[in-house]
Amino acid sequence: MHYVDALLSVGDMFYFVGDNHTALKYFLPALEVIEKLLGKDDPKYAETLFSIGYSYYHDKDNQTALKYYMELLDIYKKNIDTKTYEYSETLHSIGL
Repeated sequence: MHYVDALLSVGDMFYFVGDNHTALKYFLPALEVIEKLLGKDDPKYAETLFSIGYSYYHDKDNQTALKYYMELLDIYKKNIDTKTYEYSETLHSIGL
């Protein structure tokens, strides 16, 4: 998981300096590894979906951002909790 944490950290750094396109080059591979090692029910998978959706949104690719946000909402409904800050933040991000 150190590899995943490194990918996410580098992605975060690019995101924070406004380079969303490059951030996605780190978030997307991290998501693949998390899915293989931990599965889609793991909270780290959900957190990474949000980072990807947020990056696409700020990169002006709203359709792709919505795809990731909707997957994230499904995960919260099925496995986590709809009464969390993260769930409400996702709803806010897609305008619901």
